[in-house]
Amino acid sequence: MAGDDKQVDLDVNDLENGPYTEANRECRDMLCCLLFIAGLCAMGYLAVYGYTKGNTYVIYRGIDQDGNVCGDLSNAATAAFPYLYLTNIYIDVARRACVASCPVYTASTNSVSSISCGVSSQCNTNTYTATYDSSGNLISGATPTASTDVMGYDTTLVLDRLCVPNSNMFTSVASAISTSVSNALQQGALADFINDIKNNW
Repeated sequence: MAGDDKQVDLDVNDLENGPYTEANRECRDMLCCLLFIAGLCAMGYLAVYGYTKGNTYVIYRGIDQDGNVCGDLSNAATAAFPYLYLTNIYIDVARRACVASCPVYTASTNSVSSISCGVSSQCNTNTYTATYDSSGNLISGATPTASTDVMGYDTTLVLDRLCVPNSNMFTSVASAISTSVSNALQQGALADFINDIKNNW
């Protein structure tokens, strides 16, 4: 044993009631308890205030790129358009519009159902720039090059709120994004920097 270590002999009877006896037990966290209760009260007040003064409808509804709530009965532009549709998932996912129904691909006609937007300017006056089949292959038009281009693709309605691209379209988009990121990394000053690191490592 090292010289600094002290051995303490404990009697089992001393630990029978725990390390503290009734004589030395006391309330030590009263301030923390009061702060916790104050925090609960503040949270309750803010919840009631937010519910009575706010618009809870906005929380679970889609919002288009101009800030209109999809299906909001107080807004004539989007009252009859309850679903949110991403109009250009290849270039700008912030481009979104409230639509009357989710676009669906039909194999027998090899086409995507027409689009009807609450604010027609968000949807190229309800006209697709390009359409894609359920496998994510381009069937008409040209691949989008501008964020304002509107894509027609197969979607599924999720939570009765959002038109989500099918899994093949997700794969196609992920591949396109991966390619564009890879190409960006191989050009310009960033590419030179990465090559310098590789060469000097």
